[in-house]
Amino acid sequence: MSYCGAQLFEAIGLDSGVVGKYFRGTASQVGGMGVFEIAEEALRMHRAAFGDDPVLAEMLDAGGEYAWRARGEEHMWTPDAIAKLQHSTRSNKFDTYKEYAQIINDQSKRHMTLRGLFEFKIDPSKAIPLEEVEPAAEIVKRFATGAMSLGSISTEAHSTLAIAMNASAARATPAKRRGSGALSQRAQGHPIKQGTKVSDVLGDGIMVADFELNEGDSLRSKIKQVASGRFGVTTEYLVSADQIQIKMARARSRARAASCPAARCPTTSASCATRCRASA
Repeated sequence: MSYCGAQLFEAIGLDSGVVGKYFRGTASQVGGMGVFEIAEEALRMHRAAFGDDPVLAEMLDAGGEYAWRARGEEHMWTPDAIAKLQHSTRSNKFDTYKEYAQIINDQSKRHMTLRGLFEFKIDPSKAIPLEEVEPAAEIVKRFATGAMSLGSISTEAHSTLAIAMNASAARATPAKRRGSGALSQRAQGHPIKQGTKVSDVLGDGIMVADFELNEGDSLRSKIKQVASGRFGVTTEYLVSADQIQIKMARARSRARAASCPAARCPTTSASCATRCRASA
């Protein structure tokens, strides 16, 4: 089985005629460019590359489709947005966070997303009574974090996500390598008392930035993942789950982990995989 040719995604920004002829069977809910517009764009890029534009005399235009560039395509994540997010979290300044939220949420000006092209039609005469609106505390219970590998973000980040989601009665998904070993107590729902540090629960030497927990906090991730050939899946891991996600055709992960040089496999990752560091 392969993702190639599976047509798991929708086409956005292409005319229905183009999709029907060149991407037959692909879903597309919105229109967009046709063959002539695509050709025009290609010719415009060619003229810019081989023309006499002094800006492009020494090198081609970076474009900025994949990474942000000063003269490139617009991106949701800009240096200014990232800086404000980091500054707000490190300094705990809500005003800075509101500036960051304004940059991200205001989609109507930059037209970065489909929802940014829509507007609400507000009719006061058809307003719904506030008593009939579902409370936010109930809505967030359906929220869940995506599964991010322990190698992609830190243990500190995973722990913070689990605490926040449990505090709002939502669900956190652990790292794909979450199993037994040094982090198994987290899956058990280790009781937390005021002043308990994360290292007291997970063990020493796992985190760089340790922090204290509050009474009632929980590091347990309610969603657990299982995949064919997945290492680190133990009985202890599974019985602590409220929901189990099953992935198919992922046996290659085991082979990839088994070939990882011991020097490149941290003790934490090896423990999560229920194996010793030297044999990883």
